[in-house]
Amino acid sequence: RSLWTALLCLIRAQVVVESPYEAAPKSAVFDALPNHPYFIVICTSDPAAAVGGKLRVTSIVVNDYILERVDTIQDRVMNALYKLEVPNYEVLPELVREAGALDAVFAGQAMMSAARMVGTMESMRVANNEAGLRAAIETARRSAGESIKLHMLVHFNLQRRNMMVERLLDQALNPPGRKPWHLGGEPLYDSLLASIDASHILKYQSDNVTRSKKAIAMAGLKVATVSGMFKCEEAAGCHGLHEEDGPHPGLWRENPAYLLTTAEGSTSGSTMLCLSINDGGEILEEEGEESFMQWKAAELEARIATAQAWVQKCSKKAGKKAAKLEEDPARALAKAEANLQELVAQQDARKQREAEYEALVAAGGPIDHFDKVGVHLVCNTWGGVAKELFAGVQMDHEVKAFSGYKKDTSFLLTEVDLRKGPYFIVPSAFTRGLEGPFTLSAMMVGANVQLERVPSFKHQRYPLLGEWRKDLKKPKGPRELKPAVGKDAKNVVPEKSWNLNPQYRVWLAENGSAHVHKKVTTTLRIVLQTEVPRARLGLHVMRNLPHPKFDSKVEVLEAKFQVVVAKTPVYDTPGEVYVDVKLSTTSGKKEGCSSDSPFFIVPSLDDKKASGRFTMIVYSDKPLVIEPLEEGERNLKIDVR
Repeated sequence: RSLWTALLCLIRAQVVVESPYEAAPKSAVFDALPNHPYFIVICTSDPAAAVGGKLRVTSIVVNDYILERVDTIQDRVMNALYKLEVPNYEVLPELVREAGALDAVFAGQAMMSAARMVGTMESMRVANNEAGLRAAIETARRSAGESIKLHMLVHFNLQRRNMMVERLLDQALNPPGRKPWHLGGEPLYDSLLASIDASHILKYQSDNVTRSKKAIAMAGLKVATVSGMFKCEEAAGCHGLHEEDGPHPGLWRENPAYLLTTAEGSTSGSTMLCLSINDGGEILEEEGEESFMQWKAAELEARIATAQAWVQKCSKKAGKKAAKLEEDPARALAKAEANLQELVAQQDARKQREAEYEALVAAGGPIDHFDKVGVHLVCNTWGGVAKELFAGVQMDHEVKAFSGYKKDTSFLLTEVDLRKGPYFIVPSAFTRGLEGPFTLSAMMVGANVQLERVPSFKHQRYPLLGEWRKDLKKPKGPRELKPAVGKDAKNVVPEKSWNLNPQYRVWLAENGSAHVHKKVTTTLRIVLQTEVPRARLGLHVMRNLPHPKFDSKVEVLEAKFQVVVAKTPVYDTPGEVYVDVKLSTTSGKKEGCSSDSPFFIVPSLDDKKASGRFTMIVYSDKPLVIEPLEEGERNLKIDVR
């Protein structure tokens, strides 16, 4: 870049000497008057150029002199934002106002843009404007480049959360329309519980925090607090898919769960319970929690090893005509390789998530872990055939109380009858997949409450994503248009279009060969969920009888060769359904549960014209092999006219 150098004597307001705009180094000689300040100004030829770089100025004077750097607005902004060990954000609002007259000069400069955003956040902090500060933080977060540093967002988000704590404490100690606590009134204990936890997480102290702790102590209330992590499959998201359909848990059951108990000698009847959840917390790994994460990693490695062995087996058969499941052995090899690649991708994604989270913590921590958090109090109503697979919340449960999903913290106050338990407490974030720590607390009137971590799911879990594609020429729909019961059930003729639904082949990995004469039994729970609004779902687990023409190992055959092993009763549950089934080498009308004799899972909708995506999760206490039926594999011709 060409540089221009000028020597100005500001007293006379004149240019003493200057050089042309050229890239070559420049020098100048002049007579300096005593006791007169001179200013050396160095700039580029283009005033709008957002350029940067190093420069050197050398001065030689016969007599004694002082050469000092003059602070510009940019220098003061840079010092306030980046240079000081303790950032001086307080001066930024005034600097931004001072620089306002030079907006055209500073246009496009990232540092000055950052100064305006940080100055706005500082102004909202000084004004104690919690909503305004939240909006300013979100603006800075969305606009964040290299000029907005993570520690800046962390700093102001901490201030915002401190404001939130103070607001909640003030509301709890001075409830609207009620007598204040210091005048003998009853405080809002659920809000106090949540706010005290938040103050501990944020390391925030105030007079209201001290008074709140005193209020709980004077009431003789005992608090149980645990810290946990939403991580991997246990970052399962919110309870509910479609509000218009009513509550549907979805994957929510896979969040961490806690059994509510009380110490011996505590109240065993009806009492009041406060629950709270906060974003963040000090993670003290519970006994067995770290081993669970290690088990999850080892389980994935084992599945990769099994997939690698299957690839090798298919590779040996790729040049032969005979095949277990397909007429084309090369296709079997391609599918086995694709399955292996998917498992390796899952492993890489897990490692990447952990590395990204550790990097955030090292940089000062994420400014927020979750968009919203909430807590549910539930009771199981029925466990089902596969209830032994799950130690905590079952598919059939009743929500006794819910805090709602809110930013930073959420809490509830409810009445519980301990004789009608057991009760489970399930914390969750609103958005699935957001990982990080949380703090959960419970407080009960007249009882020493305890929170016991429910063991994590340690069996096989197979999430499957699928779609009912819209095709007017190939409508899908239910197996039976009208549910039949009693004697009529045997005479129901299934709809031909039902076979056009997605299908999945399933067999026991431990019994991969038909020549293994070993009885193996497994318990499965198959959960089907969809985002299709007001959808009514069905699940069928099928077997085939031998067919004179078609291969019974590939797809579900026509009606007279079908055997229903298990199914959902009717298409009357919107949003989510499940079926439990025990499979073994003798299930169905045909021996074996191997690649030679697979089962089939068929998800379906009651509306033939409906389309949309679905999620199906298969839980099992034994390793399985699950393969989706590809469109190119279908041999059965379906006439739906």
